[in-house]
Amino acid sequence: MEKKTVRYKWMLYALLMFISLILETTLLSHIKIFGATPTHLLPYAVAVIAMLEGTTSGALAGLFAGVMSDALLPAADGFYTITFVFCGILISFLCNFVFWKSFWTTLLYLAAAMLVTRILYYIFFFVIFGKGEVLSLFFTLPAEFLATAIFAPVIYFLVIKIAKWAGLGEEA
Repeated sequence: MEKKTVRYKWMLYALLMFISLILETTLLSHIKIFGATPTHLLPYAVAVIAMLEGTTSGALAGLFAGVMSDALLPAADGFYTITFVFCGILISFLCNFVFWKSFWTTLLYLAAAMLVTRILYYIFFFVIFGKGEVLSLFFTLPAEFLATAIFAPVIYFLVIKIAKWAGLGEEA
């Protein structure tokens, strides 16, 4: 693959992640579906990129998404950078050794990313800093998963289109 194509592919991935973060924090934060808002479009984009591109690219996508989240969201303190990099690596390993590359598998990755984010949030903010609430972290998780899963096909379709345009992901 040409360097120019790789550069454009990652620019499109970055643009997609930026748009999903902006939509998630502005427009979609006012929409309630099943009593919850879609909150994990950005980690879902990282999951799909990690599934298609592999471990290093999944970690880089997670790093970019995490830095963006930490920069735009209040009081994150580097939490999302660490979490999204970890999710990108974990999901790419799962994809390489355990599961097939498909849309339905990415919903499993979305659930895993949401669960990992919640557990790490609990450890990071409750156990270490004493800031978080214990039970509220897990009560809203199923509704947030369903609300995010409604918008997941759009993210999946766009990442697949970008990957196919760049000559990758023919089997997805």
